[in-house]
Amino acid sequence: MQKATMKEFWSSLDTTEKSKLRVAVAEQCGKSIDTVLAWILGYREPSKLEKEALLEYIRKTHKVEIIVE
Repeated sequence: MQKATMKEFWSSLDTTEKSKLRVAVAEQCGKSIDTVLAWILGYREPSKLEKEALLEYIRKTHKVEIIVE
């Protein structure tokens, strides 16, 4: 499994994949896609469960382990 920081991972995605990730995690957590984007970009900190959902989605769909900075 690949390892990357959230910033590296996010910049490696194309526009379609970025949209899919935001929508899927937003639906799973009951939040807006803007909120999920703020988590990814580091503007806001998600709760522990929300962060786990985000990281698990990335791990399952993209086979990437996110390194916590």
